[in-house]
Amino acid sequence: MLYMQVCNEYEAGRAIKRLRTRIAIAETAESSLAKKQAHYSKVLHAFQNAMELLANV
Repeated sequence: MLYMQVCNEYEAGRAIKRLRTRIAIAETAESSLAKKQAHYSKVLHAFQNAMELLANV
């Protein structure tokens, strides 16, 4: 009985660690995606400005 209780506590601890790792990975991915989105937005804005300059020439 004691062995089963120790195993359950150990597995619960491992599950918590896995969950924390998955949360950290998801947050990192979301942060990376937000940075990419901001970068592409800046690139699009720069491209639009360049097209406007060419249209005025």
